[in-house]
Amino acid sequence: MLPRLKTQLALLIALSLVVAACTSSDDPDQAEATQATTAVSAEPEVTTSPDPAADSDSETETSVNSITSDARVEVALVFSYHEPYLPPIDGALELSRSRLSAARNYLDVPQLLEEFPTASASIAISAPTILQLESLVNRRGLQRTVDRHYLVTNKLPSDLTPDERQFILNNFFEGPAEAFETYERWDELRERRDAGSTLTDADLGDITVYFHLAQLDPELVIANENLSSLKDRSGSFTLEDARQVLQAIDNQIDRISGSYTDLYETDRLEVITSTGALPNADPVRAATDVTVALGVAADFVDKAPKGITITGDVADESDLEAMADGGAQWILSMNSNGQAPTTAPASVADGALKIVASDPTLARLIAEDYSELSAAEATEDFLGRLGAIADQQGTDEAPLVTVVIDAANTFASYENDGSTFLRTLVNALTTSEDFAMTTPSRYITQHASTIVPVPEIDAVFSSDVSSWQGEPEEDAAAALITEARTALDELVSEGDLQDSVVQDAERLIRNAEVSEFGFYFGQDHDSGQDDVFDRGFRQWLRSAYEAVGAEVSESIDTPIVAPQLVVPINVASGAVAINIDGNPSDWAEATLFDFADTNDVVAQFGVAVDGEALALRFDGGIESEVQLYLSIPRNEPDRTTTISGDTLGFGATHMIIWTDTEGACLAEILPPEGQFNTLPTGCVLIPSGLSEAGVELKVPSELVGGLSEGDVISVRIKTGSSLGPIAGPIVAEIPADSP
Repeated sequence: MLPRLKTQLALLIALSLVVAACTSSDDPDQAEATQATTAVSAEPEVTTSPDPAADSDSETETSVNSITSDARVEVALVFSYHEPYLPPIDGALELSRSRLSAARNYLDVPQLLEEFPTASASIAISAPTILQLESLVNRRGLQRTVDRHYLVTNKLPSDLTPDERQFILNNFFEGPAEAFETYERWDELRERRDAGSTLTDADLGDITVYFHLAQLDPELVIANENLSSLKDRSGSFTLEDARQVLQAIDNQIDRISGSYTDLYETDRLEVITSTGALPNADPVRAATDVTVALGVAADFVDKAPKGITITGDVADESDLEAMADGGAQWILSMNSNGQAPTTAPASVADGALKIVASDPTLARLIAEDYSELSAAEATEDFLGRLGAIADQQGTDEAPLVTVVIDAANTFASYENDGSTFLRTLVNALTTSEDFAMTTPSRYITQHASTIVPVPEIDAVFSSDVSSWQGEPEEDAAAALITEARTALDELVSEGDLQDSVVQDAERLIRNAEVSEFGFYFGQDHDSGQDDVFDRGFRQWLRSAYEAVGAEVSESIDTPIVAPQLVVPINVASGAVAINIDGNPSDWAEATLFDFADTNDVVAQFGVAVDGEALALRFDGGIESEVQLYLSIPRNEPDRTTTISGDTLGFGATHMIIWTDTEGACLAEILPPEGQFNTLPTGCVLIPSGLSEAGVELKVPSELVGGLSEGDVISVRIKTGSSLGPIAGPIVAEIPADSP
């Protein structure tokens, strides 16, 4: 380690802790200042970060740009933000993660740079993520999108439909555990939900407000008088309270663009972007994709980025040439195979592009290990490793150490949401003569003479696309994109489309190419919500066909992601006598499925053959009307979705409609595929019974074409807004000794 570095570390850490304490939310003056910029207003108000150079002379600006002159190590911290770009379906986004993650995390870097005027940092944010942010606050004329979480929170609880009430119970108990623990009523509400107790309108209103408060930066909540008062209350929230929290979230998102723009202009923040997809095999189209991504980012921060990232660092020489043709000046290698240079940029594509590689060790330590240490201990270790890198250089040229941080996910397990560590680290980096914070573009400009060609392209970039290609689901998705592009190219060749229409269709296809879609298709990765990605992916392509007035390919209606099969806890060995009397005791020998531990709307499901009838039973949080979709052999499947459009995971041949007033009836002829919100025209009454636990019913075998040993039936249940089981279809085999 550098001699003077050894003697400075203890002083630096102590000073860092003092500064971190002085800038924490416990400081009344700091809290008052923060409150002034984060107050909730009735309408969204664009609040941008102050320009540190606005009231200063040229000496301050010069110090920012020449801060690296005497440093022994230059550090580029890159905070990476990426969210899935989902389309609205039936008027709303199915996930709230983009809105809530942006409000909680995307202003952390501007806030940090405001607190430390000599600090610099970079943000890597993909073009699809930018477009999603802009649509959330209706920037630049884009149609504003909202998610289902937003819609149900913005309603009087008494006006919620049964579907919406169930949606709240199913989806509003996920979030930052530490934040939820600060609310006195939270555990009570969760326990009552888990016990199946009826929750009042007031309970549901409290759940929606607590949920959204928990998603906000804790320091923002404390510093804002209105939000802090809500946090300290023990529930009994009004619709006005709920809308106040929603507005606070909107205000945070609305500030992002202005905050980035102001700091980007001062050269203290660098914005890096990407297409969000793997490089395109067509070099012309690949260059266009890069140009479009740079343009999206330029609109967002009023200046085109110079650097881009590549999904998975998957690229070859032709890809790099295309990126240079598209306007990229350098590429950030974030996930390289470990052979990339870590202490100096290098050039590729005959010098047209520069490469900046992240240090994999330091990135891993921040992502995995430092959360277990105190801020002082983690900072001391980080600085020690920087000193070791400087010692190994053997030249007077300051090395560049680039560290990429997954900013939306890394700090959830850190003390104070990572703020204490970051403040301690940045203070140490900006108060030492040995370290300087920089940005990749600034370093490339100031150290141009040190840049040399990369010996081998594969030393930096990978050819492994197994995360996105090769499995049947991934290949099916790629085929749909190819089919859509072929259809568009044919229409373009006919010369009947306006350029604006073609560009719109191209944009929609690019949205489907975003890497998250292919990444979560197949068995190698699981989002836990693959069906949502499936619907979103196919909706983007459907919209592309519709944009040019083309007939939508039939394959767009076929789900890509195969639902998981559910394993029974007991399998019937033969016929079981079932009485439709509301008493579940005679189901002990039936084929049984249990979902009590999965928070599913269906707690248990039973299948049995009793004489010449198929007996079914389902228990759980059912509504007053339930639809059962069945697939029974020797019948022609009519549709692959519910009446409201949920993907079943099989072709339904029959549907049972049950209500608490009319009992059950079997619809043999379903509305045709693609026709929604239309009930069958004919329905035959069948025996059914209701108990406190659920419903049991019998389907005479002659109504479904007969049943034979070895027949496999599939079932799913729609009750309220929920399709159960969540994991996938119930699949049961007709046992031996059954008619």
